[in-house]
Amino acid sequence: MEVGGYRVDPVVDGEGRLWPDEALPGVRAASWERHRALLVDGRLLPIVVGGFLLRGRGRTILVDLGYGPGALGGTPTGRMPGSLRERGVDPADVTDVLFTHLHRDHVGWASSGGIAVFPHARLCCGAGDRTYFLEQRPDPAVVELLGPCADRLGTFEDGIDLTGIAAVPAPGHTPGSTIITVSDGQNQLMLLGDVAHFPVQLIETRWTTPWDVDPELACRTREQVVRPAVDDPSVWLVGAHFPAMRPGRLLDQGGELRWEPL
Repeated sequence: MEVGGYRVDPVVDGEGRLWPDEALPGVRAASWERHRALLVDGRLLPIVVGGFLLRGRGRTILVDLGYGPGALGGTPTGRMPGSLRERGVDPADVTDVLFTHLHRDHVGWASSGGIAVFPHARLCCGAGDRTYFLEQRPDPAVVELLGPCADRLGTFEDGIDLTGIAAVPAPGHTPGSTIITVSDGQNQLMLLGDVAHFPVQLIETRWTTPWDVDPELACRTREQVVRPAVDDPSVWLVGAHFPAMRPGRLLDQGGELRWEPL
């Protein structure tokens, strides 16, 4: 998309498929009947691991950094550097890295072999996540990945000073989970991170994943995001794990919501 003076492209680190009851446990199989179109062959949930590349206004920005070399569950990862090269971007070109949150599958390319992958970029995350993942309940993998660039890791609460881009607190999935919005006054693209892992969660806002730190708060946050976006043609939404990382809109058709990808 082109919005807010930026070209926005997906940068894929890996792709796979999940069984619905693995990703959204507690949801009865019968509840999927009206959402079969969101499944591959009516059976599996497509999942992507990656981030978004924003270029414009003299900046080269990455929102989230994938998982890194290896595999997230059964999803092989490690493609992000190649994805960037395909788009003509060298790691040294990146000016800013914005984390929607600090789970491992969003910070995976922060460093490699103890060396920062994006040597000139400033990094930002929600203050709640920096405290939670690096201090209160340190995740060894996240601490190791962010260590080589810790001196450049700031918080959104300190301000990001990027024209057309805002960081909107969206707690629940993690304490400092954040939505990155890109807007120009006429159109708005909401980069949701994991506020919704799958488009179906924008329709069924009470469906939760095992990866939410605070499931009830995550549901309330989703509801707050969805309500103003329904039938608003100026609002586009996309999550870091959505199929093909394609943005879409929410339409109300006779009282039932439908996901319409771009």
